Amino acid sequence: MNQSLSDQIKSLKLTLLKLNATGEQGFEGLIAAALHEITGVPFRLAGSGLQFGIDGKYAYDADSICFEGKRYDGPIPRTEVITKIADLARNNSYPDLVWVLGATSPVKTQLADDVRADGHKAGISVLILDWSTADLPPLAAALAMGGRRVEAFLKANIGNNNDRRNALLALEAVKADGDFNEHAKRIKAELDAPAIGTAIAQEANARWLTDGFSNRRCARNQFGQPLSPGDSASTKTLTRKTLTDKLQPFLAGPPDGKVAFVLGGEGYGKSWIIAQSWLALDPKPLMIIFSPDEFQETAAQNDIEELLTTKLIKQTGDELTEVNRQRWCRRLLHWQKNPSTGYPRLIVTIDGINQKPNADWGKIIDKTCALLEQMGGRLFVTARTPYFRDRIKRRLTVQAIEIDVPEWISTERDEILRNYGINSAALHTAVAQSLLNPRLLGIAVELINKDNVVALEELSVSRLLFEHIRASELDAPIPQPVDTFVRQLREHAQKILLRVQEKQEDDLNIFEADTSAVADGRFFHPVEGEPGKYQLKDDGLTLALGFSVVDLLRTAKRNGRDLDGRLTILLDPIAALDSTADVVLAALTVAVVDDDQYMPDIAAALVKGFANLQNPDQTKFPVFVGLSKSKPLAFMEAAHDLCLDGAHQQNFDWIKFAVIEASKNTRTWTEIARRLSDLAVQKVLK
Repeated sequence: MNQSLSDQIKSLKLTLLKLNATGEQGFEGLIAAALHEITGVPFRLAGSGLQFGIDGKYAYDADSICFEGKRYDGPIPRTEVITKIADLARNNSYPDLVWVLGATSPVKTQLADDVRADGHKAGISVLILDWSTADLPPLAAALAMGGRRVEAFLKANIGNNNDRRNALLALEAVKADGDFNEHAKRIKAELDAPAIGTAIAQEANARWLTDGFSNRRCARNQFGQPLSPGDSASTKTLTRKTLTDKLQPFLAGPPDGKVAFVLGGEGYGKSWIIAQSWLALDPKPLMIIFSPDEFQETAAQNDIEELLTTKLIKQTGDELTEVNRQRWCRRLLHWQKNPSTGYPRLIVTIDGINQKPNADWGKIIDKTCALLEQMGGRLFVTARTPYFRDRIKRRLTVQAIEIDVPEWISTERDEILRNYGINSAALHTAVAQSLLNPRLLGIAVELINKDNVVALEELSVSRLLFEHIRASELDAPIPQPVDTFVRQLREHAQKILLRVQEKQEDDLNIFEADTSAVADGRFFHPVEGEPGKYQLKDDGLTLALGFSVVDLLRTAKRNGRDLDGRLTILLDPIAALDSTADVVLAALTVAVVDDDQYMPDIAAALVKGFANLQNPDQTKFPVFVGLSKSKPLAFMEAAHDLCLDGAHQQNFDWIKFAVIEASKNTRTWTEIARRLSDLAVQKVLK
């Protein structure tokens, strides 16, 4: 006569209660046999005496499961279980430990919740395999999963043939039950703690990074810069597949102790290439991103493991608590004990080391790489190419893999512009060249999207560089006030003008290297063969002189000087550089674009000064028009004064037609019409 499943389960429990409570031939040995079969983890049983909450523990450090067996006929005393988990928590040395409570009695819900809560506080996963009265008892399901090892144990340790046969039949009945597969699936999943613990952290890290890479505002908060190549709402860029194909083997392949250096010029998109390469991977590796200011000046000052631990907690979206810190410390230690892996367990990116140029990055990188190599990790570093070549490369003992990130080529630039409905044929040659720089191209597109300029042809290189300075204040990982950088540019310009006045002919724009020049590559670049010197680029010099002119005009205004006469004096040494018109346009750009610093009389003085220049570049007339649309009244005031003076100036037609073009814009016409009305009223009153 066939027994019901319920009767067979009752029979199985009675047989289990006949086992000794402890020892290899007892209930503890049975739990060890079942867990060994399910997980592949062999166990050692604890001896008598203080057991620290463990009856059985993994035999090898690579494993992370231990258990406590409670063979009871009646209720399980609460204190025995609570004290066991407390003892284990005090002596836990593994990051993703699973503590299994195997019991032949039901564990009450309140006790189960408390045990799991205590375990969670200590970073311990708790799996309760008890003899619940509803459904299949979890312990019965686990024993059925124990297969051949449990069968062998029962045959060896159940002396009564009838009891042994009934126990084996009961386990077969459990496996045949419709609920068994779901029980087995959940038990197997909860026992896979090392994989689960790392996988949970990896998934959380993937969400954290993806959120940042996919939203410009979020990226600023998380990384201190708009590192958001996945933000389709604000970015229409190209995936540089040639480069991502180079990086992905380092992101996904076996770690080999080499450091991948992603190199290029300022604004070339070095960080974006790493982000794009990571976003394209599935599954996505665990990766953390450091800014250079998070490291101290020398390698000896940095506790790399502590830095990794803190950053891992933050960039997996967790709270910086002592429990989480201890868990990650244990995980990193476990990785060091078991370094062999077919993929990087952890990828560390130090982004933009040239931003902290005085740090001993050679030694810091060596130290970081050594630790990552011990735990099966990989290190990426981004840097400007000259800085890496002149300051870092010869300081390294690790093998460096150099991955060069170039600017856009013209076809790539044109394709990106087409995505925004912009015809590249409208570009001025100098602007077109500047827009090969990914960062400046992004700035140009953002200006057009905001309607700050009406057409791309109204952009100048000086405007792009000025906007780059302003964007750097917002986007830089560490504060870079506009005023500080502008002051530095002005000082360079004034030194160059002094050299001109002193009749110096050689090395007019060459300077001894300093920190800021090393850090910013849009305005400065090193002198070939002389890493101790740098050069102010021509475009940067034009804007620097423009800043200087505006600053000196403000000084003249404060002191009640004639602005027109003062400008004539200021432009005299600049004429020797054969770039007067470009400098005045740059100064006018600075004067009218920055609303906070706008002074109408200074802008008007610059417009009048431009009217008297010799042979300005006719191709830059659209730039002049664009500036007139920005502040039309300054141009009107200049035109008014020039008309009173006879309107015979060489470039008066520039001002006249610029104002006419500006009036065709609805917004600017409103300002012009209001001013004309005011002038008419004033004339009537006179």
